[in-house]
Amino acid sequence: EATHQIARLVAPLLRKGDMVTLNGTLGTGKTAFARALLRILAQDSTLEVPSPTFTLMQIYDTPATAVVHADLYRINDPEELEELGWDEAAQDALLLVEWPDRLGPLTPRNRLDLSFTLSEEESETRILTVTGYGEWAERLQTFHRLQDFLHRAGFETARRIPIQGDASIRAYERLEREDKSAIFMIAPKRPDGPP
Repeated sequence: EATHQIARLVAPLLRKGDMVTLNGTLGTGKTAFARALLRILAQDSTLEVPSPTFTLMQIYDTPATAVVHADLYRINDPEELEELGWDEAAQDALLLVEWPDRLGPLTPRNRLDLSFTLSEEESETRILTVTGYGEWAERLQTFHRLQDFLHRAGFETARRIPIQGDASIRAYERLEREDKSAIFMIAPKRPDGPP
């Protein structure tokens, strides 16, 4: 449930062209997180999400964008990705990459990195470290401000459903909890001067 909750928090942050790298040793929860995230993005809680350990890449069409879920554990050299059709698959898609260290020089500067580790004290407990690289550092700061606002408004654990917005830079979400719902408008500060 905690893994699913983290996926619910991360999902609204993601957009076409992003890369999310999933680090951790075997059994730390990378695929469980990817499965939860894909089901949320696809808006289908029963979506079949097999581990791409043997196929290396699985591609999903979601309402917002295509999502490439890659497991690079068996990749020995970044050049092997060319043979897989990495460039074509990754073009205009959201990328979820397990074992991203295999990307080598193909690792983008802008990425969200999630590192999963097992607790030394409790074997059933996992620790997640979230790091934003490049533009993701600022996006994570914005995320923290939004989460703080939602917490103060009593909607921190509400289900967040993106809804169609207008032609502006604003984004809208429906917030739903058991006893209440609300519309959440995210209106970034506009730059000074003409558009």
